[in-house]
Amino acid sequence: MRFGRRRKKRPSILKGMLAGAIGGAAGTVAMNYAHIAWNKAEAKLREADGSGSAEQSGEPATARTAGRITESFLDRPLTSREKAIAAQIVHWSMGSGSGAVYGGLASRYPGVASGAGLPFGLTLWAVADEIAVPAAGLSPPPGEVSATMHTKALAAHLVYGLVTELVRRGVVRLLGDPVRSR
Repeated sequence: MRFGRRRKKRPSILKGMLAGAIGGAAGTVAMNYAHIAWNKAEAKLREADGSGSAEQSGEPATARTAGRITESFLDRPLTSREKAIAAQIVHWSMGSGSGAVYGGLASRYPGVASGAGLPFGLTLWAVADEIAVPAAGLSPPPGEVSATMHTKALAAHLVYGLVTELVRRGVVRLLGDPVRSR
C-alpha cells in the first residue's frame, strides 16, 4: 500500500445506467416532439402546395411489437386502446432501456459518449430501425421505405441521442459521479 496517493474514483456503472435511463426518457420526449414538428411542417407544406395526403407507413413498429408480446400472453388480440397503451410502454421502455445501456457503457468507456450523443443516436437508428425491426418483420425492409421516412427517423434518433447525452451528463454530475465523457 502506498501512502499519500489517492486512487481516482471510478464512475459507478449503476449511476451511469440511472443517468442514461433518465437521459433516455428525456430523449424519448424530444424524439416525440421532433416527430410532431416534422409532421406539422409536412402538413403545412402539403396545404401550401395543394398536394395530397402524407405518406402513410401503417401501424407503428411499437404497436406491432406490443401486439406480438402481449397477445402471446393473453391469447387474444388487443383492443385498439390496449394496443395504444402497450405501444407507449414499448416506446418508453426502448428509449429508457437504450439510454440505460448507453449510460452504463459511457461510465466505463468515455469514447462511447463522444460526439454529444449523435453517434449513439445514429447507431441506434441503424441497428434498431434499419436492421432489427425489419428483420423481426415489424416494419417493411429498408428498400421499401421512402427516403423521406428514413430521413425523418434518422433526424428523430439524432435528436434522441443528443438529448439523452446532455441529460445523462447533467444527471451524472447531480449524482456526484465523475463525468467521463471526453
